[in-house]
Amino acid sequence: AQAFIGAFEGTVSEDRRFLNGESIGEFLDRVIPAIARLRAQTDWDTVLLVLHGGTNRAILSHAITGGERVFFGSLAQTAGCINVLDVGEAPTDWVLRMSNFSAPSPTHVGSRLTTMGEL
Repeated sequence: AQAFIGAFEGTVSEDRRFLNGESIGEFLDRVIPAIARLRAQTDWDTVLLVLHGGTNRAILSHAITGGERVFFGSLAQTAGCINVLDVGEAPTDWVLRMSNFSAPSPTHVGSRLTTMGEL
């Protein structure tokens, strides 16, 4: 069970592997540059990204620290949840407007388990 949910607890070290596969560091090596490339494009004002919870956590961790390379595994991400971020021109210019909104259960009543814990 630890190999399954361990990557989603606290501040996760970059050498931690998810299910003995990709490390958090390798994952951040993919996610952070992709977000930087998206932000560098000037032909959009609003974008919708449909992503897995781990990818959401990587982006949210990066955003709420002003662009640091960190992964906060404890950021809850319910299946199908909505996160809203505003970005400016500077790489550190992020504003988190909403995180983990779930229309079927806005206050997340019922289970105290994370999505990974439920699986």
